[in-house]
Amino acid sequence: MIHARGRRLLPAIVALLAVGLGFQPPARGAVLRVALDGSGDFTSVAAAALAAASGDSILVAPGHYADTHVQVPAGVALAIIGDGDEGSVVLARGLHCRGDGLGRLLLEALVVDGGAPNIGLLSLSGLAEVRMYNVVCSRGGRSTSIVLCDTVVIEACQFLDNNNTWGVNGGGLSVTACRAVSILGTLFAGNRTTTGGEPDDYGGGGGGLWLNVTGGGSASISGCTFVGNEAPNGSAATIVGAAEVFGNTIVRNRGGLSALYVVAAGARVYANVMADNDGYGMLENGSTGRVICRCNAFWRNRGWPEGPYAHRDQWSGLCGLEPDGSAEEIWDDPKFCDLDGGRYGVTTTSPLLPENRGSDTGSCTEIVGAYGAECEDNPPAITPMTWGRVKARYGANVADR
Repeated sequence: MIHARGRRLLPAIVALLAVGLGFQPPARGAVLRVALDGSGDFTSVAAAALAAASGDSILVAPGHYADTHVQVPAGVALAIIGDGDEGSVVLARGLHCRGDGLGRLLLEALVVDGGAPNIGLLSLSGLAEVRMYNVVCSRGGRSTSIVLCDTVVIEACQFLDNNNTWGVNGGGLSVTACRAVSILGTLFAGNRTTTGGEPDDYGGGGGGLWLNVTGGGSASISGCTFVGNEAPNGSAATIVGAAEVFGNTIVRNRGGLSALYVVAAGARVYANVMADNDGYGMLENGSTGRVICRCNAFWRNRGWPEGPYAHRDQWSGLCGLEPDGSAEEIWDDPKFCDLDGGRYGVTTTSPLLPENRGSDTGSCTEIVGAYGAECEDNPPAITPMTWGRVKARYGANVADR
């Protein structure tokens, strides 16, 4: 599950932290401090970035910053890290970065908050490498956009309540034309895009996530939670290109033809739970080639019964099976701890746990969904929970799964 935890980063460990996340700056980078009260080296993140050399780390003190454009100098590897308790470092007017194709950027422990309509929260393009860890992107009038970046790693982040009305795909996050993409343990909640076609038109959409991997590239989306997102199609996510989509929890996404829309030859979709979504839990468009699907759980999705390839009205398409012919779809009640209260872990008797699927599990040996057993068999009393409390429960960091 995802837990919240506040922390401060000591300057002496910044370089080690960056290396631990796979970011490889030179060993002797400087630490540049940013503080609104003038106690640091700079009062502006943008000014610190312009002064940075390759391998430098920018530590940002708590506060609300009005920076909008941060230029990563040509070929520079740069880390921008919040130096405060969780949620205390806020880039209140977004962050926009254009690179030259050689620069690398690490963002950690930041809140990027639009707070006003029609503001692009986070816009990154032309970078060799982008890594985001424990970053919250919320209340934007456009989706967070990452374009033309070679390697993208997004871990333990949150995309919350973004309302994209600009007629482009992706409500919370849009990743386009990037070669290698990994999205792990991230929460997509309450995002919306108006783009997408009518039910018979297979429009784009992607309420929480729109991902289009460049030709020859690859992507993985794992351990993520999609809840309460909205789009005309792919209300949770639309995936285009070779990708692995596994171990995700996709619940209560609204609007359109499907929660998960997959258009990709060579994609693999497995061990996900799709429950209580409008339309199909998943729509697979095999027009571009064979997609592999197995070990997914479907429950109480609305469906479109007229679909010629509908599977119990829960998903639709011609997903190819694993080479051994197994799909092992799960149709039973997932036994969430508290679906109404936003507790998406499951009871110890849930069919999402491999030990409860009997001896004939075939190749379906994984835990299905982003969470394991987190409660006893006896269902808890239903406790009304506000939307804010549901989202706050997840925090931004991932514990061992």
